[in-house]
Amino acid sequence: MISRRLLRIKVLQTYYSHQFVNDKYDVTTATKELNKHISQFHRQYIMLLDLMSEVKKYAERKYDIEVNKFIQNKDREIPYLKLFKNKLISKFLESDSFHNYKKNYGIGWAQYQDLVKEITNEFIKSEIFDKYLNKEQNFENDQQLIRAFYDTFLLKEFPELYQSMEEMSIYWADTTDYALKNCAKTVMIINEDDFAEDIQVLPVYKQKDDLDFAISLLQYTINNQDKLFEHIKPFISQWDFDRLFKLDTIILQLAITEFLEYPTIPLLATVDEYVEIAKEYCTDKSWSFINGVLDRIIHHLCQQNKIKKIKDGCEKFTGKSEN
Repeated sequence: MISRRLLRIKVLQTYYSHQFVNDKYDVTTATKELNKHISQFHRQYIMLLDLMSEVKKYAERKYDIEVNKFIQNKDREIPYLKLFKNKLISKFLESDSFHNYKKNYGIGWAQYQDLVKEITNEFIKSEIFDKYLNKEQNFENDQQLIRAFYDTFLLKEFPELYQSMEEMSIYWADTTDYALKNCAKTVMIINEDDFAEDIQVLPVYKQKDDLDFAISLLQYTINNQDKLFEHIKPFISQWDFDRLFKLDTIILQLAITEFLEYPTIPLLATVDEYVEIAKEYCTDKSWSFINGVLDRIIHHLCQQNKIKKIKDGCEKFTGKSEN
């Protein structure tokens, strides 16, 4: 499920390509590219969910190898046994929703079996799995293990995954964190007594109007970039425009679009979102610069009665209602 923050990031990246990478990038092409960014994120999420089944299959193969050795070693057998018999994975693989998405996206790990092997073996050696081995194998413990597989082991302890995701698709270079967190969320909403039709993967969008929000944000900003820059110019007059960091300028334009065109989004929410995005994608000083400029722009627009918000509008910044 793609969050509003990630949608803003994808709009930012698409707009950057439109303005500075390809001068023939019209609004229609930019919109198609944005849609592709969004669908590719959901595809990555399904791909990472499918990693559960690949780990299960590899663990089963390894267990068969261990038990058929002339000299058996229970300490080597048991981790693979408990992993391929994981009750959460078995339950999840009943999901019709998952298999339909997997088929539609053409998901598969056949080319990446070395990565599956490395992930499985490193996970079994992890502290997370070591603690799990001392617990009873039941649905709850198995569910907590797979949650930790996504939101702790892969997210924080296996950096090789990030490089692999980037190599699989240029669209996955900066979305792995978001996809892993969605996988962990999906794992925790599954119940042991669910039927196949009850086990749903997360939809592409959290709210029905999320896609409309992203597309209109992109299109309005592209179509009105000169007008939006005019709102910015009085507050950066001491700067050499040509030396301004390009992403800083784009972020300011996107934020102003939200100030003017989205009455249901509180001003402070917009500012907070773009400041956090600047911390991740811009220079070390960008977030402070953007925060200060946006604050001054808000005061100016509020004085001109150009901002109309349903709630948390100008009064949050000026102490006066925008009405």
